[in-house]
Parts: sequence; C-alpha cells; structure tokens
Amino acid sequence: MSGLRTLQSLLETLPECGYRPVLLALHKEDTEHWSYAGLADHARRLARGLVEREVGREDHVALLAANRSEWIMACLAVIGAGAVIVPLDAQIGDKMLRNALEDSGAKLVFTTGEGAGRIEGLEMEAAPELVLLDT
Repeated sequence: MSGLRTLQSLLETLPECGYRPVLLALHKEDTEHWSYAGLADHARRLARGLVEREVGREDHVALLAANRSEWIMACLAVIGAGAVIVPLDAQIGDKMLRNALEDSGAKLVFTTGEGAGRIEGLEMEAAPELVLLDT
C-alpha cells in the first residue's frame, strides 16, 4: 500500500491485504471482525449502490454516527462513489446539525436510528434521505 495517491486508491488496494483483520468491534454480546478484503467488498458494493442512486461527483453525503465499523465502510463507499463526505460529530447540537446539513447540501445521511430521529425532528425544508447503519 505504499503507492497510495488518493483515498479512492486506498479502497482499490485494500483487497491486497486479504483476509487479515482490519477492524475489530467489541459488543456486549459478541465481537465483530472485519478483514481488509471484507471491508473493501462491502464498501465497493455500497459505492455501486450510491452510483446507481445517482450519487457521485460533487454530491455531498453526511455521516452522523458514533464510532462504528459501518461508519468506516460508509465513508469508504462515499469516497468510492466519487462524492464528498461530510463527517458530523454524533454529539453536535441540533441547531448546528441543521446548519451543517443545510449548508453542505447533503442529499443523503448515513446515520443510526437515534440520529434519524434527531434529523427528522429538525423540520428542514429539504431534508436529506436517511440511510440507517444500525439495521
């Protein structure tokens, strides 16, 4: 991976590391393991889905969630689709959240059920489409 030039090239080179672990998520009941190849496969498939939904160059896609494996996968997918990632702190206040979403012009937001509830309560004129990471 020494020849990386862009974040998109990172997505292209992840499978070269094979099934070695890249992410480990500790949950109350179990442990979730992600390999380089698995992460790349999920991110590529999601990127294709975004492109099929006509998300691409210069489109803004927001991410509103606490640290989780799916956040990383969604971020890589947005980059893979050629869109602009708008990372938002899960602890941001509602007024700032509304301003960030409106100012960025995000057409999609990857979030959790909790985040979706917050966004739906913002009463935005043009609310972005919500994509849940925790279902």
